[in-house]
Formats: sequence, structure tokens, C-alpha cells
Amino acid sequence: MKPLLLSLALLGCSPSSETILTRPASTWSATDALTVVAANTYHNMKSGSNVLVMATPFTPDVARALTRLNQIKDGLSDSATYEKLYWLTRAGTGLHIDRDGKMYGRVDSLMVMVTLTNRQWPCTPPTINGRPILAMSAVPCETPSIDDIDRRLSLTTSTGDTMYPDVVWGRRNDILTEDETLLIVFRFTDRSFMKSTPVTLVVGGIGDSVEFELRGQ
Repeated sequence: MKPLLLSLALLGCSPSSETILTRPASTWSATDALTVVAANTYHNMKSGSNVLVMATPFTPDVARALTRLNQIKDGLSDSATYEKLYWLTRAGTGLHIDRDGKMYGRVDSLMVMVTLTNRQWPCTPPTINGRPILAMSAVPCETPSIDDIDRRLSLTTSTGDTMYPDVVWGRRNDILTEDETLLIVFRFTDRSFMKSTPVTLVVGGIGDSVEFELRGQ
């Protein structure tokens, strides 16, 4: 599911994410679940940058929302939904969640879904009555290289510590044309980094550097 679509939930008349989270996830509608994910999605839509970045950390609240959406879409049983929730919470943060919703363990990892959109793609000249008024060569069209995206993604702390992802999965092209949706995983082998707050997700070297201070990690 693309984060860009999730932001549409903010435009509706559904209750706030805070209100939705006071109710059991089993009672959430699809719109409720989308609202929770959207509330935990970071973006630079208002920056004017040519590259739109949207990032969704797989926090326990996001895990609940995604598995609830899966349950609604596929008609999963409560047991199957719990199994998916357990796996997603464990993969997303390292925490364990029991059937009553209680979590235990420690945060030892962070999984984030990152979508990159090139706002200038496809490169098409403006038209009048269907006819181009500029030559293709005159149309600005940046296609940044992303073949080394794993080295452009990082987490930093307020004390200046930096961590790079252990896993970057999903890249399809070497340059950014069509949307790219990536799953990235940071594993916190350093206990001091695990306890650092806040942490900032940095997406650098693709147009303007983008930074998101992650809440509630």
C-alpha cells in the first residue's frame, strides 16, 4: 500500500487518530485504519522539492492498522490476524505483542516503508490543442541516481550518532523515474542508540536532503 494514498485519509471526516486508538483495533473501519497509518506517515509534500519522500515507520500502531486493513480486505479470522500482527510488530520494532495487546521485550530494530516520487516524471512538454509547444530537450527532467540508495538512508541522533540500514529491499531501477517503494530495516546492536530519543530519518543525496524526526520510537 503506497503512503501517498494513505494521506488521503487525512482529508476525510473520520475521527482523529488519537480518538481511534482509544478503541480496539477489531472495531476499526478501513478508513479508521488508514487514518492511523496516515497520522504516522512523514512527508515533504509542502517543500516544493522535485523528489517527494514519504516514510511510514512500522510502529505497533501502524502494525495494528495494517493488519486490520488486511483482515477487512481478506476476511481473516481473529487468530490469523493476530499472527500477522505479531510478525509485523516483531519485524517492525523487535517487540512482542500478546493476544491482549500487551507488548514486551525491547525495541531492537526499526522497519520503515519509504516511497520516492519524481514529480517531474514523466517528462512531457506542455501542449496547446494536443500539440507540444516546447521541444522535449527544453523540458526540465531530473532523474536522480538511486543505485546507491542504501548509503543515502540513515538514522541520526541528537548527539550525532549515525546508523545505516541493514536491509534495503524493493528498489527496481537505478534512476528515479516511476515511484519506488522501499522497505528498510535498521537493527540496533548498540544499546545506547536504542535508547536515543529523538531519532531522525535522513534521506540524502536525491535532490534536497530530507529529514524526518520520528516520534514515539
